Amino acid sequence: MKRFIRLDEYANINPPVSLTKGKLYPCVMMEDIEPGSRYVHGTERREYTGGGAKFHTGDTLFARITPCLGFVA
Repeated sequence: MKRFIRLDEYANINPPVSLTKGKLYPCVMMEDIEPGSRYVHGTERREYTGGGAKFHTGDTLFARITPCLGFVA
């Protein structure tokens, strides 16, 4: 018998990530993403100003429409 569960019962969706405004963090840009690639590395560091998506190393990323995916804590 198949058992279905909700994705949020299996994985943390949008868990809280703490970043400090004014501090530099690696930033992943859309051009850093290669379809089908398992890993991505930010090519630059940017000052965190309070906007954008935030994630931890090891998170699974889903593409967004915005040109910048976000900052790595």
